[in-house]
Amino acid sequence: MIVYGIDCGLTGAVSVFVNGELMAVRDMPTRELGGGKVKRKACAAGLAALIREWRAQFGPDAELAVIEQVAAMPGQGVSSMFSLGHSAGVAEAVCLALGISVEHVTPGAWKRAAGLSADKGHARGKASMRWPSMAGEWQRVKDHGRAEAALIGAYGYRLFA
Repeated sequence: MIVYGIDCGLTGAVSVFVNGELMAVRDMPTRELGGGKVKRKACAAGLAALIREWRAQFGPDAELAVIEQVAAMPGQGVSSMFSLGHSAGVAEAVCLALGISVEHVTPGAWKRAAGLSADKGHARGKASMRWPSMAGEWQRVKDHGRAEAALIGAYGYRLFA
């Protein structure tokens, strides 16, 4: 079984598990928008291409995407929440269009299961302990989304596979 763990958002990432083993993790594909200020959005074509690449690499099998459920948080701006919702919608739409079943998990549920605090660095540390050979994928502070995508995928595999 193939499970994709998806941490939505522009700094998020996508992981792929094959029969419970973490095989790869990549940053969420994004695209730049035109205009004066450089803005990015989640890229549906890029995400679809990534999933197709992994399908070709790991072969046909049952697939499931586990997507972090997004919600408004106190103190977050309207535009950042809209962007996060857009990214979540892109991830779900791409997966469904490719015939992949989708499950949503709340941040609280997968973080509790992983034994995480709210500190983004904590996810990187936990992921490094769990997958030492992959630790280079999230060694930089800005790579926390990669670690979170891996932990989301592992949680989803345990829960739904």
